[in-house]
Amino acid sequence: MEGELLENSQQNAAVPTEEAAAPLAYVGQIGYNTHEMPAGGERGPRPSARRAEAPPQVGRPGEAGMGGARCPPAAPICGEEPSPKEATVMAKIVIVGSGPAGVSAALYAARAGMDTTVISMGPGALQKAEQIQNYYGLEKPLSGIELYRRGIAGAKAVGAKFVTAEVVGLDYAETLVVQTTGGEYPADAVILAAGTSRLTPRIEGLKEHEGHGVSYCATCDAFFYKDKTAAVLGSGEYALHEVQALLPLAGKVILCTNGEKPTAQFPPQVMVCREKLTAVEGEGSVRALRLENGEALAVDGLFVAIGVAGSVALARKLGTPVEGSRVVVDDRMRTGIPGLYAAGDCTGGLLQICKAVYEGALAATEAIGALRRRKQ
Repeated sequence: MEGELLENSQQNAAVPTEEAAAPLAYVGQIGYNTHEMPAGGERGPRPSARRAEAPPQVGRPGEAGMGGARCPPAAPICGEEPSPKEATVMAKIVIVGSGPAGVSAALYAARAGMDTTVISMGPGALQKAEQIQNYYGLEKPLSGIELYRRGIAGAKAVGAKFVTAEVVGLDYAETLVVQTTGGEYPADAVILAAGTSRLTPRIEGLKEHEGHGVSYCATCDAFFYKDKTAAVLGSGEYALHEVQALLPLAGKVILCTNGEKPTAQFPPQVMVCREKLTAVEGEGSVRALRLENGEALAVDGLFVAIGVAGSVALARKLGTPVEGSRVVVDDRMRTGIPGLYAAGDCTGGLLQICKAVYEGALAATEAIGALRRRKQ
């Protein structure tokens, strides 16, 4: 895997901010209009064959979007100069993931005077690169773990803070909030740079039932399973987070570990099924899970929470558009949610360090510009 750099597949969080200068307007499920070019001579969109011109905004500011989350309210813009007290308050940018994209974003955000926090579980895919040679400035091959160490050191030197924790959720409550095993981190803008998931469960009928009983966000969809039986596919902290969102509403919650040993402490009222799943069954909607031993487990819905939540899983929680294993962004790395950006492997395309570093820098630059416009 010489030279090839896969983006960090851990989760990181960024700060919620609204792009008042270039809003996305939702006009229905069939089509959406695109971002208008903001005034002021800012950088225009760069050519891209893999991205839509602009992702759909999930909801107008303050309105509920797909999945129940609310978009940030419109930021007031006035011509008054900020007071000295306002000027001293640093905007918070949370970056999920500490790979090349996340660290690059942290460098730009911290150097711009932003309160910058990077949350991750460690180097992720970068540590699998034994030697990296096809990258600018390397006279001799360098290991992925050493490049990771140098990147972290450089970002810390300019003021970026790093937190080791598992990101289990992303929500909006007056501001964007990154939920982790170590607490919650409110943000003015959030940059998803947690890479892309390489593990997709090969279960018959899973993809076909997405949106028809198969969900990726218990916070968004738990209400639809009030007094019903819901299953969660997973075995760790991410699965526990989904279970806790379902327990107050669902009549019964079943944890399906798919043959894995649970690695988190689940509440006693949760039924645990360790058998492997072979199929998701049901006409029109989920009705049962077929187990490897031939038995059928009657359920009304299945929430997928395998491993740790990557960028796509987090994006789904706010209802911003995703396509397969990538988060849909425009040419400024903006998603369909104001203040939410994505960069690196999670946006698709070339899985290389150089591409991840560029996108991280661009996402941070756009977030910084938007936050500064809000203060004007």
